[in-house]
Amino acid sequence: GDAVELDVAWQASLVRASSPLFAATSSSSTYLGAAQPTAARRLVDFDPVLVSTSSKNGALLLEHNLDQLALAYHGSAFSVVAGRQVVSWGTGLLWNPTDLFSPFAPTDVDREVRRGADALRVSVPLGATTEIEALYLPQQTLGDQGGVLRARANVFDFDISATVAKYVGDAVAGADFAGDVGPVQIHGEAAYTLPIARLDTDSASLDVDASFVRAVAGVEMRPPEKWFVVAEYYFNGFGSDDASGYLAKLRSDRIARGEIFGAGRHYVGATTSYAFDDVTSVATTAIVNVTDPSVLIAPSFEHSFTQHVLLR
Repeated sequence: GDAVELDVAWQASLVRASSPLFAATSSSSTYLGAAQPTAARRLVDFDPVLVSTSSKNGALLLEHNLDQLALAYHGSAFSVVAGRQVVSWGTGLLWNPTDLFSPFAPTDVDREVRRGADALRVSVPLGATTEIEALYLPQQTLGDQGGVLRARANVFDFDISATVAKYVGDAVAGADFAGDVGPVQIHGEAAYTLPIARLDTDSASLDVDASFVRAVAGVEMRPPEKWFVVAEYYFNGFGSDDASGYLAKLRSDRIARGEIFGAGRHYVGATTSYAFDDVTSVATTAIVNVTDPSVLIAPSFEHSFTQHVLLR
């Protein structure tokens, strides 16, 4: 019946690169989108690399990913999802500080499908726009076991949510909001991360000096119907406020695992897109590191041939 649902998704990715440097595997950090780094969001997983070859003439990488394998029950009183599932939180477009499971880098080209995480998820609706969710995040190591409690509601036509979590080696508290002020949509989110020592050791403690805040605030507008404009400011409390500290940040485990993107402290991003029709559009994204200053500009073109074939 409709109450029980099985989700299965398998992905394959083939990369042909002019240099081995541009064909990094999933265990490596890359800004090119060839393979995305992943944090410890899965209980078990297989080797993602099927074929990997390199020479002076270039490199070839074939990877696969069992992205979803979850059984769900949806009832009127509660819903339960067990297994590998997509959990997507936050209101930011370029940055998502509150997304613990599958955040995209602001430079990612393909942002259609988030990676699945292994979790047991229980959702209880308390009203038409109010819900409480609890997640258990299993890990093979006792000290890395995690959990999340999240509540969301609609207040004065604004969607708001609050989250508390124990995620791998961190205690995290976050909140986000989104709503309309006249013709402009505004959104924001923030997360406070407090590292904690391994709970399966005798030295369990809180590392307050290493805690940090990340936050994003932005606006969305559609001046004419075919145009879409987004602008965001991102504060990265984990980053360095001086370029001399960038290298140390980029070598950190958090960036290598794909939890945090960017080694600087202050960023501004903007995206503008124009839709020629329902299947063809162009867009340009600009990301500015305010401290340097430096800027990354990424123009893009997208055309949908059919419902299942997309050229980007």
